[in-house]
Amino acid sequence: IEKVHDEYFVGRISKNEYRCKLEGIRKTLFNLVYYELDVSHGRGIYQNYYESSYNFCVDVIGVADEQIACIDRNQNDASIDYDYKMRVAMCNDNHQKYLAALENI
Repeated sequence: IEKVHDEYFVGRISKNEYRCKLEGIRKTLFNLVYYELDVSHGRGIYQNYYESSYNFCVDVIGVADEQIACIDRNQNDASIDYDYKMRVAMCNDNHQKYLAALENI
């Protein structure tokens, strides 16, 4: 997601190409998280790990989802970039929680 975001904001790809690439990334991530990974449940010492893993994965998909939504709403580039940075900050926060949970198992 970061790579295509940067490509768009330096002018290498158009807004439509950005959206198309995000759709492909989103589909790949969605299939991976919801059909291939098993991060949706756990018990005991694994509960926090599973929850943190799941939240991080969902947040990453959310970055792509929200960027697509911003484009569909025809928001300006500053708004698209602001939304991206805000969503990435949420991802980073959940990634840190995931790493902390991983250390505790």
